[in-house]
Amino acid sequence: MVSPARSPVARSRVIARRVLWLAPGPRRITVSIEAPEPDPASPHGDWRCLFRVTGNGRRLRRHAHGIDAFQALQLAMEGIRIALAPERDQLTWPGGTLASAFPAVVPAAWGEDVARQLEASMAQTVDAL
Repeated sequence: MVSPARSPVARSRVIARRVLWLAPGPRRITVSIEAPEPDPASPHGDWRCLFRVTGNGRRLRRHAHGIDAFQALQLAMEGIRIALAPERDQLTWPGGTLASAFPAVVPAAWGEDVARQLEASMAQTVDAL
């Protein structure tokens, strides 16, 4: 789950930053992720991970929430990909396109059987290339 960040972080704990370029221009888009931390609002010991997308008039600041630090971090990466999706065809970085900068993951929300079917389908498609 991704939610708007509510309060400024006193000390930045950025663990990763990536610069992408939006054509035409190019215009700079900067993405950053902070270290996951326990969610102070969670009564269940959940975690959150702050991510930011800035540039080209955008100042997105959101927390991704998970049951542990790994899930919060994974969901932050997915939140970034979704936030940038409307401009996916115009975004580049030295490693290629948005698809290589923030790749889609196999969704697990529909259960393990569906995830396995999707993984098998992807493997078949890659093998056919």
